[in-house]
Amino acid sequence: APFTGTNPEVVYEYEEVKTGIASSDAGYFQIFPLDFDAAFRQMEELRFQRWINEGSQFYRLDFVTYNPNARVFIVVEIKFWFLNTGKLVSDYQAQVVNSTVYTTWMDFARLV
Repeated sequence: APFTGTNPEVVYEYEEVKTGIASSDAGYFQIFPLDFDAAFRQMEELRFQRWINEGSQFYRLDFVTYNPNARVFIVVEIKFWFLNTGKLVSDYQAQVVNSTVYTTWMDFARLV
């Protein structure tokens, strides 16, 4: 179901997004640009629109980093749950994913 913030002309749509080969996620998504000033303006607009309010169940931040020295990606998910008692509970998951698999003879030796 769509919802509006303080400006009734701005409508946020509930959507389902594929997050992997056989998985998907659903909710109200915001994707921030890489430009700091544009991302800051978007965050200010969300704050003005009361995008997170007393009806919010949780806030989740997903991002991916890359370590070129180790040739691995790190997929990070941070969640903040807003309990109805007013308590804020945080949780995180981090997963290391190889960017290249079996590129040297030693990789194949480890496989056996």
